[in-house]
Parts: sequence; C-alpha cells; structure tokens
Amino acid sequence: MGHLIPVLQWTKEKYTDVENVCFVSDGPTTQYRCKNNFYLVCTLPFTMGFVSVNWSFMEAGHGKGAPDGVGAVIKRCADKSVLFDHDITDAKTMMDALNHANIAPELFLVKEGSFLECEQKIPAGMRPVPGTMKIHQVSD
Repeated sequence: MGHLIPVLQWTKEKYTDVENVCFVSDGPTTQYRCKNNFYLVCTLPFTMGFVSVNWSFMEAGHGKGAPDGVGAVIKRCADKSVLFDHDITDAKTMMDALNHANIAPELFLVKEGSFLECEQKIPAGMRPVPGTMKIHQVSD
C-alpha cells in the first residue's frame, strides 16, 4: 500500500471532489491479498478523505485492460533505453528514462521509507484473515 500513497495524495489534490477509489490487481497472497493490505486498504484511504474503497483481485495471467497496456509501454520504453546504451540501474534511473520518453502524465518515485511508514501503522499481532485465498474483493 506504500506505493499507492503518492497516487492517492495526487488524486486528492488534483481532483478534490473524488470520494471513491477502486483498485484492480492480480491476487497473489504474497503481494496484495494479505492481512496487512486488508488493514491498510480499510483505513489509510479514509484518513486521506476518501469515502469508499474497493479492491478487486483478478486471476493471475488474465488481462487487466489499461493497466496491462501501461505496463507493456513502460517495459518497451525501458528496453529501448537500454538498447540505446542507457543503463537502468535503479528506480530513479528508470523514472528519468520514462520522463525523458514522455510516456506518462504522472510518475511517482516511491522511496523505501514509505513502505516502512506503512508497516508502522499496522497493529502488532494481527492474525491472518481466514479464507484469504477465496477473497476476490475487499470493500469498505
């Protein structure tokens, strides 16, 4: 969830009347569908002024439409940058290459501290959510 904070902040600043946020992602339990993200998605957006949240988990390998297309464009841009002898060694270099190619209206560089900050908001001793593998949507 730490990677979404700058996106949510930007959205609230640019579009002040937005109240609802919807996420669509793959559903691997090690990345998105886990107790920590369940907690954060049910708390964090509300502290930023959103009124409702919905997170849908899709089957891995199934197309997600526009998000898959954006990922493909980013990969091609990175490949092209490397092909023209510009090494991409870290996230900052990648962001610079993408900005240079002017392929996205907004890019956010997320520093590791953002993830640690999110982790600190999670109560200690949280137990796993029963039936996590069967959950396909979280909404609040």
